[in-house]
Amino acid sequence: MVKKKQKLSRSEFSSLLKKGKRIHGSLYSLMYSFEKDTKLGVVVSKKTARKAVERNKLRRKMFVVLKNELDGLSGVHVAVFTKPVCTTALLSDLQNEMSDLLKKVHSKR
Repeated sequence: MVKKKQKLSRSEFSSLLKKGKRIHGSLYSLMYSFEKDTKLGVVVSKKTARKAVERNKLRRKMFVVLKNELDGLSGVHVAVFTKPVCTTALLSDLQNEMSDLLKKVHSKR
């Protein structure tokens, strides 16, 4: 799990929604903006997973994926918006797509 200091606050999340840029993948979309520190957030809507237990399980899974990629991140705020396909995906598929999308983010820097 990611430390609380590394998660986006409400104000940081709302500013990210206003000025952030998006990258779309097959399993989820990333919204990012370059800042002085690295913070992460995950959004799992009811459209993606109907039950709260499923949403929380997917959110925890996504934070594990992000924690594995945390060393490669520096100076970026990232929010992950999951898609319904994400609920049935394997952890390895989630990890592969995350690394691909984060490479695109770093190439735009």
